[in-house]
Amino acid sequence: MKTDRREFISKTCKCLAYCAIPTALLTIQGCEDNVDPYDSTSDDTGNNDSDSDGSGGSGGGNTSNSISFNLDEQPYTDLKVVGNSIVTSGNKIDSVGLLLYRKSENEILAFTRRCTHAGYEIGAFSGGVSVCSSGHGGRFDTNGKAVSRPATGSLRQYQAVLSGSTLTIS
Repeated sequence: MKTDRREFISKTCKCLAYCAIPTALLTIQGCEDNVDPYDSTSDDTGNNDSDSDGSGGSGGGNTSNSISFNLDEQPYTDLKVVGNSIVTSGNKIDSVGLLLYRKSENEILAFTRRCTHAGYEIGAFSGGVSVCSSGHGGRFDTNGKAVSRPATGSLRQYQAVLSGSTLTIS
């Protein structure tokens, strides 16, 4: 009877180990540092080059390499106040969306919403910090620099031109 009990315990332990190892490896892989989760050489436009109306959101009149927002229309009116921040949904500039921040009277910064750690979306700035939606702790300052691990480096920044109440991102 002792042999049967030992054999049972041995087989059970092996089975538990075989089940636990893949789970542990997937967990560890999910927290590895990714230097660049997106290919910065790609155009990241979602292949919308055939978008003939060129509207890309409020304001219109943009080319295939830019998108415009009218700050007189909701939800962009928040950007009229220095220090405010909003996020946009995915678009032809960035498939995850844009993080927009009013830095000064004459300057709005535009960043990707893609966390540098694992590519999750990040939210609008609050108290000078933007937090990754995954809950892993990645945080970014208003210059787009990672301020807490596991996020590293800086968010991809886009050119933002403010002309009157029209913001153009390219």
